Amino acid sequence: MEGRDYLSYGLRERARDLITLALGPETKHELDQKIEREVHSERFTRIDRSLLKDVA
Repeated sequence: MEGRDYLSYGLRERARDLITLALGPETKHELDQKIEREVHSERFTRIDRSLLKDVA
């Protein structure tokens, strides 16, 4: 992973891991809410990135 990629994604993933260690895993309800917000979001989301990755 290049430095720029790490700053964009790696750092965020590391922070998410640390939060999970401190607070515990997200509940199914929290995950469902997060996905619902992304579906209706008017920006480029991880859902969009996943779709593009599957097409490529």
